[in-house]
Amino acid sequence: MREVAAVEVLCVFDWNPAVPDQLTTLAVSGETVDAAERAAASALPEAGATGPASWLGLPVPLRRQLVRVCRSVPTLGLYCVIDDERPGVTPREFLRAAVADTAEQFAPLRRARTAHGFLLNEPFEELRDALRAAPYRDMDARPRFLPRSSFPGLRELIRLTAVCCRETLYRTDIPEDEDLLDICDTYVVGGL
Repeated sequence: MREVAAVEVLCVFDWNPAVPDQLTTLAVSGETVDAAERAAASALPEAGATGPASWLGLPVPLRRQLVRVCRSVPTLGLYCVIDDERPGVTPREFLRAAVADTAEQFAPLRRARTAHGFLLNEPFEELRDALRAAPYRDMDARPRFLPRSSFPGLRELIRLTAVCCRETLYRTDIPEDEDLLDICDTYVVGGL
């Protein structure tokens, strides 16, 4: 049984309390979510079930192989918000601002107003609360959070992409065949 209807948009979020100033969002069309999951999962044996702690720390041939495999993941876009310049902001304050910024600027997430397919990486309670309070939600709509076991390939891809976003934010020397963000037709990495 499919968990995402073809007309929906699945938004995969990654937020980690160890790096509380970053929210990374990947949007996938419900029409292509199965293909996206297969393509993302095909990279898992190379990356490892829990993913590497560093993108730039991976051997160059492995980075190139992962980028090559992940280029076949059909996505609507990637949006990453990083805020490393406002000390004293609590994780809850950052999440609320990051979710609002993502909803405002990331078109696939705006289209998700009627889709409500949200997939969160662990831990997710703080992020779930921020999404419930997000300004883009229809008053009568309820976000649908998919089970934790859903789409492990996409979960791993967004986790790895979040690591890549953080490490390459200020880099301009990443070759195209080693740039994991380049797998997305549309992507934005910015700050609040």
